[in-house]
Amino acid sequence: MKSLPVFLTMVSIMWSTMSHGQAGALDPSFGEGDGLVTTSFFTNQSCFGYSIATQADGKIVVAGTNENANQFSSVIVARYSNDGTLDPTFNSTGKLVVPLQNKSGYLRSMVVQPDQKIVLLLAFKTDNESGIRLYRIMPDGNPDTTFNHTGWAGASFSSSYASGQAIALQPDGKIVVCGNFGFDNDPDNKSYVLRFTQDGSPDSSFGITGLYSSKIGQSASELNGIVVQPDGKILCAGYAVQNDQEDFMALRLTSDGHLDFSFSEDAIAIVSLSDQVDRAYALALQPDGKVILAGEAYNFFTSAPSMAVVRLNDIGVPDTDFHEDGMNIYTVSGYADRANSLVLQPDGKLLLGGYVHANVNDGADMAIMRLWPSGIPDDSWSDDGVAVYADDLETSSSLNHITLQPDGLIAGTGFVLQDNIYSIRVARMVSGLVTSNTEIKEVHPIHSLSCSPSPFTDQLQVTYTLNEPTTVTLILRSIDGKIYEILSPASFRSAGTYTEQVLVSDSMAKGLYLLTIETPVGNQCMMVLKIEE
Repeated sequence: MKSLPVFLTMVSIMWSTMSHGQAGALDPSFGEGDGLVTTSFFTNQSCFGYSIATQADGKIVVAGTNENANQFSSVIVARYSNDGTLDPTFNSTGKLVVPLQNKSGYLRSMVVQPDQKIVLLLAFKTDNESGIRLYRIMPDGNPDTTFNHTGWAGASFSSSYASGQAIALQPDGKIVVCGNFGFDNDPDNKSYVLRFTQDGSPDSSFGITGLYSSKIGQSASELNGIVVQPDGKILCAGYAVQNDQEDFMALRLTSDGHLDFSFSEDAIAIVSLSDQVDRAYALALQPDGKVILAGEAYNFFTSAPSMAVVRLNDIGVPDTDFHEDGMNIYTVSGYADRANSLVLQPDGKLLLGGYVHANVNDGADMAIMRLWPSGIPDDSWSDDGVAVYADDLETSSSLNHITLQPDGLIAGTGFVLQDNIYSIRVARMVSGLVTSNTEIKEVHPIHSLSCSPSPFTDQLQVTYTLNEPTTVTLILRSIDGKIYEILSPASFRSAGTYTEQVLVSDSMAKGLYLLTIETPVGNQCMMVLKIEE
């Protein structure tokens, strides 16, 4: 693994070596001591990892797509133990090929529910139809027949093609997904958001029979990321065409599936970073309601795409506290670079997972960039803000999705190309977060955090001690860091010990969550278990 410095107006590649404990280094306890695992499903067939999640017991779930010589695609899932070995308690081999009833399908997103059931989002196409499917499987890999009585649900579109790009869970267990659909040889298409109930039925209280769909911009658009806000509103991110070029785009819907006109006046924010192709592939929501988009944008200095980030305030306007104008393009390798995934750390720092062209074997290499909340590269991450993971055996690799584990380590998945065959690549990295078995914490003004009862049903008593005056927010997050509920809004506190009694939504699904106390300069988290009354 190597690091690569970042410049805004010039390119200069200087390699440096990282120690195992340094933030951004590969985790030697994962794989064969190098932090990397490579997995194939069928001999001489290519497969790709597109989505990764960590279960409450530390096991890692990866989902993706397998392609045979005839370009027929299958959806695949693998589960790994904490050390990176395949988990034989999952479908007996650690691997699963999802039955698609002779349909060719691909997967881009997956989510693990608080009860550890796995929900897969995939798109399919036959000669007669296209659409999306949700498959829900039990923790052991078997279909969950309580989900629409069959283990799967979905929707078909009267179109030539359809995509299923992103999935998210609401606190009440409902499932929202997004993508697009359209016709071959037609530049126009429609983006969509679908919502399903916990049992897999279309949610009739959302949009029109569970569906919102619309043409966005001049012609083609794509929704690639989705987040449910604490107030129930739904944020999506991707790209749309305006002024004959593709630009970053964010869309916000009300909780019942209609355009939210309090966001960017018409519910759609379109941001241009360059005069050529700009595309957002990932989305994150800050506790203060600000929206972060990450992807690629054309770089004038390198004449190639580069990693790019836009931050909007809660009404959809570029946030000038982020890199002065709310956006930035990061010159890394001088060749084509891209951010495919985005993680917001509890301390507000941003992790961008994707690839850079570091001139290693003339191919792309998987990489992670870390930014300060202000948008400046974090030089405590691999010395210069970018960690590049390459070895002499590969000709190309990429990270398609990254996630922050409850123990503070970073897990990612994508692909590696070796001998003209693509295989799933899984990697685990050190984040630099100081961790224990139940906490993720950085150096910050919070001295301690505790809560009771544990497990809990509808309320928590939270006790914390502050070393210095600061503003405090109490938030309940999923174990991968996504916001489920803001328990106590931001308020100023003097140094001292505080006890707060907070109520939790009755509709929140049972399972493991992270209770986080967040301040402008540091956060602390602990695991809590919600049970039914």
